[in-house]
Amino acid sequence: MRMMAFLGDFAMGYTAFYYLYSFDYFSKLYLQLSSYLAREGLVEELAWINSHYLATAVLVFLLTLVLRFYATLFLGVSFGQGVLGIRGTGGFLWKRIGGGARVVLEVLLGPALIFNLPVFFGKRSLKELLTSTVLVEKPTLISASLPFILIPLCVLGAFFAPLLQNLTLIDGISVSFSQKIQERLDNRSDFKSFETYSSNRFKMSSLSSLNKGRFILLPSFEVTKVGNKRKITPYIQIYDKKNQTDGILKITKKFNLLRLLEIGRVGNPLFVKRYPELDLILAQDRKKFGRKKYHQDLKRTPLINPLGQEEIESFIQSSFELSLSHLFGHILNNGPFLRGYVQVRNKMMELIDLGSTPEVDMVNLGSHRFLRLKQSFEDPLPDTKGQVESLIPLGTNNSMVFQFSWKKNIQAALARKAFRSTFLGNSHWFFDYYGIFEFPKSELEMNPLHILDYFTKQDLNPQQRELLEEYIYRYYYNICRYGLISKDLGLQELLLANLNRYLLVARVNNSLKRNYYSDKFLSLIKELKKNMLRNNKDYYNY
Repeated sequence: MRMMAFLGDFAMGYTAFYYLYSFDYFSKLYLQLSSYLAREGLVEELAWINSHYLATAVLVFLLTLVLRFYATLFLGVSFGQGVLGIRGTGGFLWKRIGGGARVVLEVLLGPALIFNLPVFFGKRSLKELLTSTVLVEKPTLISASLPFILIPLCVLGAFFAPLLQNLTLIDGISVSFSQKIQERLDNRSDFKSFETYSSNRFKMSSLSSLNKGRFILLPSFEVTKVGNKRKITPYIQIYDKKNQTDGILKITKKFNLLRLLEIGRVGNPLFVKRYPELDLILAQDRKKFGRKKYHQDLKRTPLINPLGQEEIESFIQSSFELSLSHLFGHILNNGPFLRGYVQVRNKMMELIDLGSTPEVDMVNLGSHRFLRLKQSFEDPLPDTKGQVESLIPLGTNNSMVFQFSWKKNIQAALARKAFRSTFLGNSHWFFDYYGIFEFPKSELEMNPLHILDYFTKQDLNPQQRELLEEYIYRYYYNICRYGLISKDLGLQELLLANLNRYLLVARVNNSLKRNYYSDKFLSLIKELKKNMLRNNKDYYNY
């Protein structure tokens, strides 16, 4: 009976563990303990366990004792003991004080079976002797039948406790994985107007006409101060000439997808049966799936094979679909071990901005498949818009989060869809490689995405730097000229802000490497600004 009572209390501690895991301080404590156990080498001596299992067991055991301690202070025995008819003898006060001391001794004596052996022979345990307390079993008809109810409840509680983490069952995430969404090339387009836009930073190359010149790409930079240094983050500002609205495409995070998925394998003995290829991939040296230097013979070959990619998508889809309404179907398809699915889902949610519950699906963009999380914000963060799509590539360990944001109106929605299909939908992606595209040999080979790749760097030779300066000036001259001719005040405002950022980034680079960008270039950018503010028709030749 005492063992049954402890199991009941342990189930409560296990449930409390997952509830507390929703809070930052507790999750950090768990990670610190797991890292400590791995660092001390204890886990290596126990080949059948890992630091995550051991850290969970330690914290659940301690939480169980905390619950038993407080229950004993109030009731004289723990919840599990009280339910099963176990009672303390003696005075009202000492049953609680002595009982509390008995629970404290469980920290040291509880795990050792030898100190509890006397109980099996009807005698007091060492804990009872040291605290002058006595526990007696006084079962009733009800308490004698409770184990048949308590055991199944403990088992169910152990399986379903992970759902308490961040209140997974009631968070209201909308998922729609029922159909594969493929952004397609418009076959009616005139291919003579198509150009190749490539970027090492964005790991992509797109053959696009920018919807027959409808969209303008404005490479821009977010400049923030981190300590005593300035951090420069390049991003693309997209302007729709037709609807006179703008959007932003930028990389907000980079992460190792396989490391994240490893969390999903822990504690799930059915993982290898449900995802055999992914299990093999996770067991391999992670360096095998790190970024490699690109060469033409590779032909964009992904490092994770197609079957592994398919199982990654299946696991992530199951993680997001897990909810109260899909619980039975999830258990039938994936088994009763929910912890890994819940934790992977919550880790994926940490990759996006807080403040809006996302709608989740998957979309094919060119050569790759992405997890898409769509959010709507009333008060968007700086350098973002109200309608945000976070795009996460799934078929690579070298994953990242693309944030694709536009304003919250019908014109912006139409622009967002058109740009996604005519630019992102035509892209080839190179997430597993670096050094994909060489610096252009002439201005004719340059495109605006090269500005993103190279303007913040300080390693261009003088000829390359001069070529980049000339291209930036000519590119922005033509856009400024169009902005004045079309009398598009919104575009003019964006251009002025962009040109200011170019001056700021150039000054930061020049402070790090003396005279990196020429005085001539800085003067030309200032001339673009000044003459656009003055609406100088002679300067812009219109």
